[in-house]
Order: sequence, then structure tokens, then C-alpha cells
Amino acid sequence: MDASLEIVDEVVIAGGSQKRHRSRAGVQLIAGDELFVAFRIGWDMFNISHGGVVGTWSSDGGRTWEEVLPLVAEPGWDWFGAQRLLRLSDGSLLMLAGKARWNTDLFLTYSIRSRDGGRTWEEAGREIKMFDAFSEPYGQGVTEGLAGGRLMMGFQGTDTKDESAKVGVAFSTDDGTSWSDRSVIASEPGIDFREADTLRLNDGRILAVIRTDRAPYDTYQSYSDDEGRSWTPIQKTGFHGHCVRLFQLRNAIACFFRDMDPARPGISYSLTCDNAITWRFGGRLYESPSGYEGWASACGYPAVVSLSGEDVFCVYHTDFVESSSEIRGVFLSDKT
Repeated sequence: MDASLEIVDEVVIAGGSQKRHRSRAGVQLIAGDELFVAFRIGWDMFNISHGGVVGTWSSDGGRTWEEVLPLVAEPGWDWFGAQRLLRLSDGSLLMLAGKARWNTDLFLTYSIRSRDGGRTWEEAGREIKMFDAFSEPYGQGVTEGLAGGRLMMGFQGTDTKDESAKVGVAFSTDDGTSWSDRSVIASEPGIDFREADTLRLNDGRILAVIRTDRAPYDTYQSYSDDEGRSWTPIQKTGFHGHCVRLFQLRNAIACFFRDMDPARPGISYSLTCDNAITWRFGGRLYESPSGYEGWASACGYPAVVSLSGEDVFCVYHTDFVESSSEIRGVFLSDKT
């Protein structure tokens, strides 16, 4: 059967006439049809140390959204991290939030927790650092099914300042407050590996898909059959994606990503029906108005949840054009 996703509808979650840089969204289903979306907002990114994380809620399955409210901000810092928004087994939300002072070495990550659907957040814990020189988490992690109730999360970074970035996973035994037992998946001189997303396969293995930051922007994958302690040698997927996000459909797996194919900039997805042995291009959710002009201006960071019936809801941010970008959501019907 030819697996497919059908675009049903689209909604602007946050946008309007006010020019802002809206990016790096995360989405979680709270209860019933209630959705929570958080994202980073500011005037720009990577240039001014400002900006914060804000949130909005929908009580009708993503059709309409509340006014955006501030969640995390601090003068003199740029806060972000909603693309690392996890829902734990007790229903609470975990965000691995980051703050930076751009053009310095100050790039820090903290765990923050919400027990009321994202309305309020507990004070940040101690700094999380899995690599010595640079460290940043990414992805949806594995939040259920690991021995001892552990969590697993992708991390990228370097142990020395000038080396190529590597990617691995780390584990938490205290609901994300602290992380340890780093296991490296991909490390090779001359290749900057970034942003590993992970997904539990139906056969019990864990799949990791990994971005690279140098042309031609090959995307790699690896498997673990021992709950993330060790990984198979990396292999190319055949597609070229940034900000990868894996999602289990009824009869296939989708990988959503910022498309790095020069012929089709935007948000695309690929599909596999054989646990990532082979992938095929699935389609496009968003077409960029032109080629990318740097990571700060490019679209990206799709995040996905299941809705009632056969619907899937994918959230992403558009390109930063004329000093503004939007957070959008697209409704997809799972035809796999």
C-alpha cells in the first residue's frame, strides 16, 4: 500500500500584523481536544540577546487559539527551547529550556516543569551539560518504556572548542532534572552532526535520525537494540533534512524536516513502511518564498501530535520574511 498523508486544513497559531521572529515551536496534547503550543518570540535571533518563550492553548483540537502569554524570559538573555517539549507519564510537561547571550560562550540549558498544562512553570534546576565545550539537547526523546522509568534525550555538542560537533543520547532517572550516561551515536571529523530525534519502533528497537550542518546536508540514521546504550554504524537516509522530527503513523513512520534540497526549500516529510530500511519523499507542508538566507531566517522545527480519528497535527514556523514569521499548524489525514 502506498502510504500517504493528506493535507486537510491549515491554521495560523501565532502571527498577525505585529512583526516578530516566532520560531522553534513545540506542541503537546494536554487532555481531550486541548492542545498546548509554546515557541520562542523576539525581534530577531542570533543578533540580539533578547527574546523569550511564550505559550498558547486550543480547546477545540487546534482550530482556534488563545492570546499568547509569556512563560519564560529574562533581561539580557535569549530564552528558547520549546522544540524540546516533552509530556511525561504523569501528564506533566518538561521543557529543556535554553538561554544564550549571542556572540559569547554563554549558551546554557535547564530543565523546567509544568504540572498544569503549561500555564505555570517551576523554577529552573541546575545547568544541564552533556559535552564539555558546547552542549544542547534536541528532539522528542523517549519518555516511556525504558527500564527503571528512565527518560532518553538526544544531545549535540563538542568536548573541545574547535572540533566537529557530535551527537548522542543521555538518560535521566529523575524526570529530566539531571542527565547522565552519555552514549555517542555519530562523531566524525569534518562532519558537524546536530539534532538527533528518536523514536521507539514497533519491534522494540530505537531509531535515531540525525541532521548535519555542512553541504550537502545529508541526514543519517542509526538503531539501538539495547535501549540506547549502543548504536549501529550511521547510514545515510537518502533525504536532506534539518530539524528532523519522527512520528509513528498507523502503518508507516514519517520524518518531518526543513528541506535542504535546493529545489524545494520549506517543510517536507519522508515516509518509511519498513522501519527506515528505505525512505521515500512524502510531500511538502510549506513552501519557502525563496532560498534560505541563514538559519535564523529559515523555516523549521516541525512538531507533531495525534488528534482524534485519523488526524495528525503538525506545528512549524515559517521563514522570517520582512522582519516577521508565523507559527502555523497543518491538519493531516493519515492514509497509511
